[in-house]
Amino acid sequence: MKIHIIDGYNVIFSNKELNSILSKENGHEIARNELIRKCAENFKGEFIIVFDGRMGGTWEKKNNIIFTSQDSDADSVILDLVVKHISQRFTVYVYTRDRSLQEKCKMRGAIVEDLNKIFDRSPSPRNIRASKEVRIDENEKKPLKKYNWTKEFGLNGEKDERI
Repeated sequence: MKIHIIDGYNVIFSNKELNSILSKENGHEIARNELIRKCAENFKGEFIIVFDGRMGGTWEKKNNIIFTSQDSDADSVILDLVVKHISQRFTVYVYTRDRSLQEKCKMRGAIVEDLNKIFDRSPSPRNIRASKEVRIDENEKKPLKKYNWTKEFGLNGEKDERI
């Protein structure tokens, strides 16, 4: 089993697209919703996002969304979650740019991942058969059509509005 633990505001402030949303009216809420949507899309329920409650905002309580109390911070909660899930034999992936938190999570057995994996919509490499090089048909002397993976998997950079 695996679990992805995300340092919510750290990811929002580190991501160019989400960070730009913060200046809008209700920007924090919009950015949180977008991060939650991306995690739900890419991690299929195997995630927990921890938001520092001191940043403000109210939220419906959900199993995979945590707002810390005024007395604790997101880092402490994330470390507690890492220890809990490692002890239950989960493979734990942590997403943060906080170097100190990264090191503490690694020491407890977690794998620190690149934040871009949260936003990566491309399918896993093991699920894609390698495309063949463009070859010239010797009889017709014109290039054979190369398969367009980008179009097939919707990797053209457009925003996904399915959810």
